[in-house]
Amino acid sequence: MSTITVTNIKATGETASRSVTGIVGAFGDCDAAGSITSSGSFNVSSVTDNGTNGKQFNYTNNFANPALGGAGQANGVGSFSHSSGAFIYCNSNTASHYSVQYYNALAYADTTAQFLALGELA
Repeated sequence: MSTITVTNIKATGETASRSVTGIVGAFGDCDAAGSITSSGSFNVSSVTDNGTNGKQFNYTNNFANPALGGAGQANGVGSFSHSSGAFIYCNSNTASHYSVQYYNALAYADTTAQFLALGELA
């Protein structure tokens, strides 16, 4: 396998280039049991199922620093505040994993989870 080293990248047909650190460094989709689904993953070595404490997506290749940005979704809810009182707690404060936890307005729930993280890989 070959490696191409670049600072910026531009897709065919785009007029602007972007920093490679703004490209997704990892993403994943898992079921309630913590198994990667057929939607797959990128740069995820495993998922730790912490029950009602959420899912922890462990990176194959760590980030240089905690992810610069990201998003999480659980049980089909993709925002921090939902009209039903449900919310998603996402944690990317480590360089080695990304956590997603779901609160359904009554309690923390063990459910499906998806995430994506942006940043520079180590």
